[in-house]
Amino acid sequence: MSDPGTLDGVGIAVLAAGLYLLLSQRTGYGDGPGMLLQIREHHIWSSPSHFLFIPLVAGLHALLAPLGLSLPATAAGLSALGTATGVLLMHAASRGLGLARDRAALAAALTATCPGVLFFATVVEMPGPFLAFVGLGAVGLARLVQRPTIGHAATLGAATGLAYCVHATGNLLPGVFGLLFLALAGGSPARLAWPARLRLLAVVVAVHAIVVVAVPFALRRSTGAGASNSFALDFFLQYARSTLAAGVDPLKVLLREWVWPMLPVSVLWLLAFTRRRERALGAALLASLLPYALLAILVVGRLPEHGAYLLPLAWPAALLTARVLPPVLLLAALACGLTAGVAEVRGHARPERSAGYAAGVRELAGGAPVYLLMGGKVDVESCALRLSDTDYLSLPALAVLDAATLEGLLPRLEAELAQRLARGERVYLTAGADALLRSERFSANARVAARLLAFLEERFALRTVQAHGFRARELRQR
Repeated sequence: MSDPGTLDGVGIAVLAAGLYLLLSQRTGYGDGPGMLLQIREHHIWSSPSHFLFIPLVAGLHALLAPLGLSLPATAAGLSALGTATGVLLMHAASRGLGLARDRAALAAALTATCPGVLFFATVVEMPGPFLAFVGLGAVGLARLVQRPTIGHAATLGAATGLAYCVHATGNLLPGVFGLLFLALAGGSPARLAWPARLRLLAVVVAVHAIVVVAVPFALRRSTGAGASNSFALDFFLQYARSTLAAGVDPLKVLLREWVWPMLPVSVLWLLAFTRRRERALGAALLASLLPYALLAILVVGRLPEHGAYLLPLAWPAALLTARVLPPVLLLAALACGLTAGVAEVRGHARPERSAGYAAGVRELAGGAPVYLLMGGKVDVESCALRLSDTDYLSLPALAVLDAATLEGLLPRLEAELAQRLARGERVYLTAGADALLRSERFSANARVAARLLAFLEERFALRTVQAHGFRARELRQR
């Protein structure tokens, strides 16, 4: 192999993948469970944002299903292997940027074991696969620094554009890699002058913009996809207004979303400012951090996101840390990061929650087919992760309809439920759906939600049942 350190990267990626799979949480987080249900319902192209994630999971599952791999296992595997692939590519980028073999290996290991990286490698969510595309961008950066050509600039822009298609925060990556390029290009063998650097950076941004516009357009034309470039902006503005209205402590957000999830490199990279030759790179990372910090403060607010929005900065921080600390201290930092990462995963994992729910459903049904009228968080988690053979209806989707539309649907719903009961199916109104429809979340549609519950109580006899982690009211014909 041309680089003797290549096998180091492969070995670290394999070890990381094994660790991620071993720690796999089997616990719902964020949009993951809902996206798995979208795949079950064949809504592959319906997401207006992050629109390549669901097709990636669905496509991989189509390939692996004949081998007996379930959809949840496929999605969990994609998170683990996507993250490990990102680590492999980031290791290659570190070597390409001139980092010594031992330091490049430690930088990759530090990236792989950050608490936030470990967390998203072990749940079904977008940031895990997204890191593979961030890794592509890192390799593109290294090649651009090594050989600053228009072709390599275009390759970097294409990589960041594809990353955006997996997670909308990819729109910030041209800024990250662009600033790193500007800092690194001065010390590269080519020693580019500033005008040449800026021209190449313009190519990166232009190609990124072309991909960001072209891919959603092509998906809409070819599949009728819901991909939209405006959705992410609307989402940001909506959450920013809400966060500002409610009030937020920026320092708490940064501690929760940057310092802890990226430990120890979230702190150690600051040592770059003690070395004259590393200050330009340190300033580039600091400038990159600012828009991510603003995004986290305004969008995340008081909700813990385990560093999801700042994950792409883990590798640059690890790279800088590896450039300034001696290997023995890097090993100590690695041990600290790994310990914190495992604690982060173990602190969130609750596999017994969905396992108990599924066991309760099966025990109550006694082998009969089940139809769940569901909608609570644990309902969605359990249906997505444990009850792939169980049919369901999401009641919140009905409760957001206007009153006239709901009234028009109720006779059809009654007929379908009656048919299912006549066939011997067990129909349950879950406690989670019942509580959700009575909660403040539906205060704006309180009358519609109340009408839906009243309809079920009027037309069917409801009996409270419970087993293990499952509570519901079972529907019977009157």
